[in-house]
Amino acid sequence: MMKHKGQVLALFVVVLPFLLTLIFFTIELGLTYNYKKKMINVSKQVISNYLDNESIDEVYEIIDYNLTNVTKSITTNDNYIKIELEYYYKTLVSGFINDDGYYIKTTYVGYIENHQKIIKEE
Repeated sequence: MMKHKGQVLALFVVVLPFLLTLIFFTIELGLTYNYKKKMINVSKQVISNYLDNESIDEVYEIIDYNLTNVTKSITTNDNYIKIELEYYYKTLVSGFINDDGYYIKTTYVGYIENHQKIIKEE
């Protein structure tokens, strides 16, 4: 009976790169999704606060405090606000798989209609 001592090690060496790629991709996707949800939550909170008569300076302050390196565009009128947030999320393993990162964009509007706050994605 022959012994095959090196087979498991050879299989491990072949499968390891695929396994690591899958793990890193899952982590990257989770971090990107988490940041997008954070951008959405901050947008909704800021719109709600603005419609409750918060100043535009406080709106910028809240966004800057909660989100770093985000490009923001805010349009306001009487009882209307539109917030566009853009962020370029650089991946942890960029360059390894020739991936530069992810571009995240959210656009939300809020206004008062019939004495109710309406906040929706545009």
